[in-house]
Amino acid sequence: ESVASNNTYKYAVAVENGVNISWYTVSGAKGYTILRKNSDGSTGWSSVGKVQADVTSFVDTSADIKTGYIYSVRSEASKNKGSYNRTGIEYVILSAPEVTVERVQTNNQVSISWKKVSKATAYEIYQRPVDGEWQLLKTTSELSYKYYLNEFGDFEYKVRAVRNNSTYSEFSDVVSYNHIPYIVIQYMAYNDGIEIDAFDYGADSYNVYRKL
Repeated sequence: ESVASNNTYKYAVAVENGVNISWYTVSGAKGYTILRKNSDGSTGWSSVGKVQADVTSFVDTSADIKTGYIYSVRSEASKNKGSYNRTGIEYVILSAPEVTVERVQTNNQVSISWKKVSKATAYEIYQRPVDGEWQLLKTTSELSYKYYLNEFGDFEYKVRAVRNNSTYSEFSDVVSYNHIPYIVIQYMAYNDGIEIDAFDYGADSYNVYRKL
């Protein structure tokens, strides 16, 4: 019984107890053997685990998440073994980004920025209202992102680094941000008083204060 080789992987990402590797199903496979070697070439391929055919992910609990690895998966059927992709999928150590969130002072834009992470090819930005659900806001190769936020209130942001759509860092620390309407004030003095005009980007009402 022949079996196709496995050449397509989804991701290799650090998790709490090791490195999680995921791959696509191989037609005819009765099971999979997960292979690993150090990415610096200091070790050769060795088996770190086996799973049944209906399983397409594996957590390598023997891995040190601070060590770079290359993983490959060999598909098997009965006593026949499929070949495996010796290029494999690389698990690269990516640091979590350091994130800053602030408003753009001239309008209702929010600016999210972060420091460059070595070996990252892109960054995923997530946002949620406080106590709401996290949503992917943007994937970008830049080190900042600006966008118009037309809702007001408390929001949270986090960013993670990505390499080649397959290796992910841990998320950054969550950054809280309070978004309030931006208001431009103009005034004109007259003999009988002062006229104040407010041009806003979303305010429902105003409180006017004065001090000497």
